[in-house]
Amino acid sequence: MPSLCLFLSILIRVFLGLSYMTAFVSVSSVLLLIICKGRDKAMFSCFLAILLMAYSCCYLAAYRGHETPDIGRNLSFECKIHSVEKTLDGVSRIRAYSSEFGFLEFKSVEGFEPVAGEWISCEGYFFEPDVPRDPGQFDYKSYLARKGVEHAFKPDFLSTVKPASILNRFLDLIEERSFDLRCEIIDMYGEYGPLASSVFLGDSSLIEDSERALFKRNGCAHILAVSGTHFAGFLALLTYFLDKGRKNNRKRALYVIFCVILASLTGWSSSVTRSCVMCSSSYCSKDPLSGLCTACIVMMVADPYCAVSYGFLMTSCASMAIIYLTPLINLRLKPYLGKKMTTVIAPVTASQIGMMPFISLTSQRFGVIPALVQITTSFIASSACSFFVPSAILAKCFLPVFIFPSEAMLVLLMKFIRIADKFYAGFSLGNFTGAVVILLAITILCDPSVIAKKLKKPLLLLLLVSLCFSVADKISSPNATAVFIDVGQGDSCLIMAAGKTVLIDGGTYDAGKDNVLPVLEYHDIRHIDVTIATHWDSDHLGGLIYLYQQGITGKIYTSFVKSEPKQLQVMDEYLEGFDVTDVFESMNEGDIISLDDNCTLQVIYPSSDEVSDGENEDSLVIRLICYGTTMLFTGDLGIESEDKLLDRYDIGNVDILKAGHHGSEFSTGNRLLDEISPDICIISAGVGNQYGHPSEKTLGRLRKHDTEVISTQDYGAITIDIYADRYTISGFLIGHGKYVDVVYN
Repeated sequence: MPSLCLFLSILIRVFLGLSYMTAFVSVSSVLLLIICKGRDKAMFSCFLAILLMAYSCCYLAAYRGHETPDIGRNLSFECKIHSVEKTLDGVSRIRAYSSEFGFLEFKSVEGFEPVAGEWISCEGYFFEPDVPRDPGQFDYKSYLARKGVEHAFKPDFLSTVKPASILNRFLDLIEERSFDLRCEIIDMYGEYGPLASSVFLGDSSLIEDSERALFKRNGCAHILAVSGTHFAGFLALLTYFLDKGRKNNRKRALYVIFCVILASLTGWSSSVTRSCVMCSSSYCSKDPLSGLCTACIVMMVADPYCAVSYGFLMTSCASMAIIYLTPLINLRLKPYLGKKMTTVIAPVTASQIGMMPFISLTSQRFGVIPALVQITTSFIASSACSFFVPSAILAKCFLPVFIFPSEAMLVLLMKFIRIADKFYAGFSLGNFTGAVVILLAITILCDPSVIAKKLKKPLLLLLLVSLCFSVADKISSPNATAVFIDVGQGDSCLIMAAGKTVLIDGGTYDAGKDNVLPVLEYHDIRHIDVTIATHWDSDHLGGLIYLYQQGITGKIYTSFVKSEPKQLQVMDEYLEGFDVTDVFESMNEGDIISLDDNCTLQVIYPSSDEVSDGENEDSLVIRLICYGTTMLFTGDLGIESEDKLLDRYDIGNVDILKAGHHGSEFSTGNRLLDEISPDICIISAGVGNQYGHPSEKTLGRLRKHDTEVISTQDYGAITIDIYADRYTISGFLIGHGKYVDVVYN
């Protein structure tokens, strides 16, 4: 019962945004009232009091007596290492506890080999963890909070103060041997080694960004971490032999020992540990549900923060779904697929249904095709895991050729996911609708005499109402959308209309990975139709090069396409082996990009005759006219070049101006503002940037022309929704993952 309350509370927290305390108290009260049915108020009161007391104690214990460190200041303190997780790329992640600052999680420094249980002296500085400034961006601050870490720490120097115990050093020695063995096994897989390390070991440190993104956008990111499904695959052959005859203590002991050996081989990462405990508890308990509850209790006692881990919740929900849904699926599919096939498919299908709410948080897509893709990939991955243990043992002891069965399944997995990526399509649901669907599924799984009869009809009504709102929202969706992505000190704008996409600039190379790509994934964009670099500066072009390397863009259009020193330097650094004309194509004054009859982009500067080097003054100037709303993009064009443009071109009034050169005093001059009279000016600049952008002189000119300024520094990503008769502007609300209206016209 407490576990169920906790699960429901966290789901409500995730989907509805309520505090954990509010959700926990609400769910506990409702469920206990339903179960007790008013017959035993004393029992209800005592049980609720115990739950609240336990919750309060955990909350106070987590935050009691911890100091707030001076951010950015060099500090020295001691802490005890709780655990060390070493990945195949050679990085060791340390989880430690300091009496001053609480839980810490950081990477080890070069030359220091951490051992769990030892006391170490840390010298370094604390910094504020990154918060999302763009849709779909990784929330590092929330990630640390779910692990009980309040502040991010970067060590400069680490040294041992008190060595670990003999037992801990012995376990560390075993881990070192296991790590060497893992490296040798993964090397046998050749080019599929990174995928093998992710699927079999839960270590995705070696996998390419493009492959990681491929799995994520198809709702299969969980395949790249060892889960209960993977672990069950590892144990498939053992389970097959142990299930013959009556289960006894000897078989249970053998099963647990094999789980421990397997977990040691795969590195005891958090996902592996979770799966090991779940499988061991389930097999040794009298019934699966008791085993699941035992595993949850053991894991929460060992680490209370695991209860708010998505991996823990996914595994728990998948296990519950297997327990309750597998018999129902067996019953319905057996007449069509036969007993043997149904026995294989039913658990995989049930686990996918259980994980669906959390998969939707990464892929944001529901539907028949997403469900089939996710079920099939899980089945292939589980089959690959079944071959992994015998293949690895035979290949290590005899010939490497024995690795073939598991490698073949990995090849099949990659081919399937790449084919599925071409046809993957689904629909998105709002958080409220998702929460209602989850609660409705839970009521169906529960005893109908207790909960389902009371809650099923209200939940069905809520689901109908929420779907009506979703349909209405879809009908009233904008004709076009422009997203000014917050790439820090750089520029990037994504334009979407009539099912087509245009990306103007992409920030730096790192911003392409950390900022632009998450926005594309958030909007389920797999390929950019037209990619434009206003000029060759790295804070405009770098991100586009990253996307090109990932196969997300085709040729990049820009004003200057010649093999000059700057262009050759870019090619040598990022695109070695390519010629400039292989990747870039010329775009100049007079070129027009039509997204539909009412939405076009016109290049109005420079002409092909006046470009010289691809620097700031060669920036493409683009006018977007979309359903009566006009935007102007000027790249990093200076005031002198603005005057040259205005001497020969009548731009007319503009609704929204993208400020030139991040608001520099040498761009966005008075003459340009006089000519176009913009209502809104969007400025893309990094917080606290070294150039002082936007300049106070530029802001003064904009104020003088009654132009409202909206900056990515203040609002993160800025989204403009264009309708037939109006447009709305909204900024990304930092830290909450929602939008907040800034302007409405």
